[in-house]
Amino acid sequence: MRSIYRYAAVVICLALVFAVQGAVQGADGKVIKSADGLTQITVPKDWKEMKNLNAEASIQAALARQELYVIVITESKEDFDKMTVNKYSELTRASILEALSSAKEEKVGTMTIAGRQALQYKIQGSIDNLKVVYLHTTVEGKGHFHYVLAWTLKSKYEKGKDVLQQVIKSFKEI
Repeated sequence: MRSIYRYAAVVICLALVFAVQGAVQGADGKVIKSADGLTQITVPKDWKEMKNLNAEASIQAALARQELYVIVITESKEDFDKMTVNKYSELTRASILEALSSAKEEKVGTMTIAGRQALQYKIQGSIDNLKVVYLHTTVEGKGHFHYVLAWTLKSKYEKGKDVLQQVIKSFKEI
């Protein structure tokens, strides 16, 4: 009788493990890879790959109905003289800050994304009379610098920031 209970307990445990594993895999979302095959991000399943957010971006995705957007821009380290991840972050943030009125930025911090050093800043301001919030994340790759730029409207930032961070942290060099 004990062996039947043990067997039933093992079967139930295995069923739970497979159910949880399936739920986790289903929650992973979908992978979007750059056309050059260098990078990828994972976005929630209801996001769409885009083509018109930024002409220089190798990856573009959005959940437009919630005003959540992300792009990835990649540049070869060979194109820069003595560039560091800090300098590259400063350089790429400067162009965003110039485009915004009432711009302000704050350093969110340093982090590791897919085993690579990264810096993140929150940038706020207005463009075309819209108040926006950007999460600008610079990742130092093996042979490239990447910046992952995620943004939304100011009114939607608090609700959307966790999803934006999840997408940013999913970034990988392939």
